[in-house]
Amino acid sequence: EVAAGSIAAGGTLGILIPPSVTMIVYGIATETSIGRLFLAGVMPGLLLVGVYLLFVAAVAVIKPDWVPALPAEAQESLQAAPGFEVGHPDMKAFVDRATGGKLRSVTPWIAAKELVRATCTACRGLDEDGIRVENGFPRGLVFSGAHAAMSARTGSGPDLVAACVTVLRTAGIPARAVLGAAEVMNSSGTNSRARLTCWAELWLPNAGWVPFSPVDLMGIIRGGLNVERPWRNFGTWDGLNESIPLCYGWALPMQGCHSLPYPAGYVLNARISPDDVAQMRDRVTIQILGRGRGRD
Repeated sequence: EVAAGSIAAGGTLGILIPPSVTMIVYGIATETSIGRLFLAGVMPGLLLVGVYLLFVAAVAVIKPDWVPALPAEAQESLQAAPGFEVGHPDMKAFVDRATGGKLRSVTPWIAAKELVRATCTACRGLDEDGIRVENGFPRGLVFSGAHAAMSARTGSGPDLVAACVTVLRTAGIPARAVLGAAEVMNSSGTNSRARLTCWAELWLPNAGWVPFSPVDLMGIIRGGLNVERPWRNFGTWDGLNESIPLCYGWALPMQGCHSLPYPAGYVLNARISPDDVAQMRDRVTIQILGRGRGRD
């Protein structure tokens, strides 16, 4: 309500602060100097801006529950991480180009769709799905990082997910990458096997985490998706219940832990010797035992 009120009240400033269309029409109708009307409106307009700022600040102090802070998980999803170069000058420049410098003039939902559309369009294609499988077992992710993928305009599936998440975070929209498991049928369609998969989520007030799949959007976004209309696999995602989230994000090897050869959502305790890790690599597997009935 405070945000809506601030927007509504701010809309009245356009009448006073030049260039005001209302003043131009009034000046023409009454044969009054438009320049003098503009000068007369500057001080009252600035005074109202100051009053609005003081009012919002007072509300934040007296009624903090009216302007709640972002939840902790959303605040964490605005930070930079290895491979997620949030705030990089190139990322800031990309956000400005994608939004035409008018990021704050639209709702976060529309801004997020514009940024994701621009990011997917900037990537000419995917080299591979990015899930490294050796001897039939998942080894982890092929991951170069968001900035590297945006610079090369190509990369793996995890690179594209990281790029979308990084661009959204740079724009001030909380977002996170999700590493999960999904069942994949064999060529004959008789047997299925669990494998790693990844997608992204963005956080919106009063809505929570909204999932979307940059990899799936790549196939349809080049046709020119209208940000005002629903997108398949963006918020509305029929097949999401077929994927089970394992963790949020992935990173490069961690200090004090033994990591598998590729970034993934798990590491092995440092007390395990490197020789034991080498023997375990081909024995790490993912199995989906059940997911319940779900919802229609």
